[in-house]
Amino acid sequence: MDKKYIPIIVITSVFGAIFAFGPCFVRKGPNSGMIKACIMMTAFSVWIFWVTAYIAQMNPLAGPRLHNTTLAWIQYAFGNTVATPLAETDIDLFEDDDRDSNSDYYT
Repeated sequence: MDKKYIPIIVITSVFGAIFAFGPCFVRKGPNSGMIKACIMMTAFSVWIFWVTAYIAQMNPLAGPRLHNTTLAWIQYAFGNTVATPLAETDIDLFEDDDRDSNSDYYT
């Protein structure tokens, strides 16, 4: 089994146990049916929120918008070497930006 499936299995097991065994701990009373339903719906709702957020992070649709110079600085800061020089003539993804690449944007 892949290691990437372990968090899904563990968290699903925890919320499955809460869903199945949580209602067993409710005392008998006039509202016990409502409390059991609330415990089960809460466990399912929290699990579905978690699994949605987890799956969204596995393959994100949008990434950060960074300039080529910023990417080169990040590579330099982490000690990686740049395989090919990054030129300002590369494809400009920020054509609609008002930022000038030579301006002091971060100061």
